[in-house]
Amino acid sequence: MTVTNPLCQDTVTVDLSIKEGVIQDCRTDGEACAICTASASIMATRILHLSTEQAIELAATIRDAMTSPEPADLGDLNDLLDIRQYPMRVKCVTLPWHAMVGALGQTL
Repeated sequence: MTVTNPLCQDTVTVDLSIKEGVIQDCRTDGEACAICTASASIMATRILHLSTEQAIELAATIRDAMTSPEPADLGDLNDLLDIRQYPMRVKCVTLPWHAMVGALGQTL
């Protein structure tokens, strides 16, 4: 699944390998800013060996935390929350997660 942010033209492609409902491999590619690229890398590592449902739930949690006035604790992903202080960059963090969910045939 390839997604593009129309405001800045960041583009991320996510390819998943799934076996018995569990993500076995996640590969990302594209042309994007450092924040988007870092988020894609973090995502690719973090979703390995999660069920597809767990991966979608995690993506929704990330999205909600990035847009909520009082975000949930993201545990090992809390560093992503620092971007919230730059509202124009929130999409940079969430774009790869949207691509991953889209690769699973869902939307956030």
